[in-house]
Amino acid sequence: MENINDENNNEINHNNHGLGAGAPWDQEEGNGNNIDMEMEDGNDRDANGDLDGGIAVNPDGASNSNRTTTECDLVLYLECEEEISAAPNHPIIRPGATVFIGMDKNTKLAAVFKRFVEFCNDRQKRRDHIEVSDLEFLHCQLLNGSDTAETSALMKNDRIKVRANKSIEREIEAERKRQQRIADAHFFDQMRILLPDKWNKYADIVLDCQGKLVDDKGRNQKVLWTKVKAYTPILQARCPWIYDIIMKAKTDALAAALAQDTALEFTPNVEDTKSVVARVESEMKAVDEDEDDNSIEVMPFNENDAQNAEIAASSGANEIENDDEEDLRFDGCAKVRSDSPVLSSRHRGQSEPLKKDLFKVTVQNHSPEAIKLLLEYCYTNRVVVLGLNAFIVACKERPTGEKGPIPPLPMTKAGHPRYAQDSRPLVSFQVALAGIELAEEANMPRLSLMCEVAAAQLVTSINVVRALSLCASQKSKSGNDLPKLRKAAMDVVLRNGSRGVLELGRTAMFRKALEEPRAIIVPTLLQGTTEAVTRYGKRGQSKRTKPNVSIYSFDELDREDAIKRERERRKRRIESGRAYEIEEYGNDPSLRWKASYDSSGSRKRPLKLMPATRGKTISRSDEHGSKSRRESGSHRRRAN
Repeated sequence: MENINDENNNEINHNNHGLGAGAPWDQEEGNGNNIDMEMEDGNDRDANGDLDGGIAVNPDGASNSNRTTTECDLVLYLECEEEISAAPNHPIIRPGATVFIGMDKNTKLAAVFKRFVEFCNDRQKRRDHIEVSDLEFLHCQLLNGSDTAETSALMKNDRIKVRANKSIEREIEAERKRQQRIADAHFFDQMRILLPDKWNKYADIVLDCQGKLVDDKGRNQKVLWTKVKAYTPILQARCPWIYDIIMKAKTDALAAALAQDTALEFTPNVEDTKSVVARVESEMKAVDEDEDDNSIEVMPFNENDAQNAEIAASSGANEIENDDEEDLRFDGCAKVRSDSPVLSSRHRGQSEPLKKDLFKVTVQNHSPEAIKLLLEYCYTNRVVVLGLNAFIVACKERPTGEKGPIPPLPMTKAGHPRYAQDSRPLVSFQVALAGIELAEEANMPRLSLMCEVAAAQLVTSINVVRALSLCASQKSKSGNDLPKLRKAAMDVVLRNGSRGVLELGRTAMFRKALEEPRAIIVPTLLQGTTEAVTRYGKRGQSKRTKPNVSIYSFDELDREDAIKRERERRKRRIESGRAYEIEEYGNDPSLRWKASYDSSGSRKRPLKLMPATRGKTISRSDEHGSKSRRESGSHRRRAN
């Protein structure tokens, strides 16, 4: 019997040291205390509480039974990053548990992964063991089992994250991205059909946006760069409003350039005038010399030499060629010189980007942020920064199940990966309002609706006045009263009940809005209040409950008033007590101390001071124990 126990103890010690198979808790499945006993054992833990996972060797390598884990060339620490669904409630494969495994430099990482799985399976009391294929190992990137530590850039004491195998999720994501690229390519192929053949694929104009955004405090925000590049053919097909601005700017620039060319033609050249004067002076000088000295032969005048001299004298001026007919473009605009604002790409290659000499168009009263929203909508038919809700509301076909507005991709509750996780807009409230104004002026109702939905999600008590003002002003301009934005603004105003309305009315911005644009915001407030009352009345409730009226209950208001009254009473009691002591004993503190003790030396019971309220009788005990009765003046007058 003793020999059997010694053999079992040796087998247990060998398994704890080498961490091989055949542990006693594998043989005894019914004993549920084996896991707890092994986890509490500190023989296989280091000073930091990490578990010793043994040594990983290649299948064809030699045994490392004579070495410990810390004596190996490299020691890697493996810790689980998340809970593994294949091994729930596992003592090791869980966040917080760390296993360190030794290895040589030429050992494959597959041996390390296999050793980790074997060590974890040895600690599992049940038979539902995990496999290496169920896990993934990461260190800055996904590790490959056929690599070594050197090829994977692993060093000693590096930590490797272990998580569940997500190869299927990666394949699904790759397929989704592939379908997205195909859908985008199909969309741009359809858009490219609208373009003329002679246009290249780069931007040909620059929009100089002179508008500025106004913050919550009414100050203009300054931007560092006001220029936005654009592509004229797509804008011609998608936004006629901005295309008309571009063509008007081109026409004005062309007229100015032609007027400048005409002025240069009628202006005499200074160099030509100087050459003519020099030739006349030289001829006059030759005649004078001939008259003075008859012995000198007079040379005949050669017209060809004079013409050559004139050309040589005027060689410093560039010749201007009138090539308006050759440079006419397909849209009827004539090309002008390279230093004019209107420039052509006739001498450029078809694939060469237009890095210089882009035509500049000034856009008044609109900020570059709003112009970027318009361009993104014109190019892609959606604006990602406005949020997923804005896109779903504006799409003609509502998403149902696996059928979304961008087929074949589904639209789930979690949102599209291109949008934010919470589907909220990524722009500021001012940019959303600027997008509404630009879309209404450009007569693009779908973009205006998307910006309105985004602005409705960003309404707060700080910018609610700005939202109501825009609703009224936009109705007078384009007839669109922005119902979604007005509803969201009135919900902010009325969500706190009467108290919320009073708090909003005390703000300086709200009072200023009521004083200055009174005729604008007051009708919007009345209309929004009417809609809110009608909407609340359709809920089918016979009587509104207290939480529906206001989130601040009347009990809370009464409690606050009671606390304030109690503080005032305590303050009055202290003042009354001090006045009584000064009246009885004066300002000498020693008299008060003596009066607080009786003849036997024991301390008297302190006086109970009550405030002298009107119409009430106050009782006070004197130092002899008798009670005195004092009535207030108002009580005596009522008694009389």
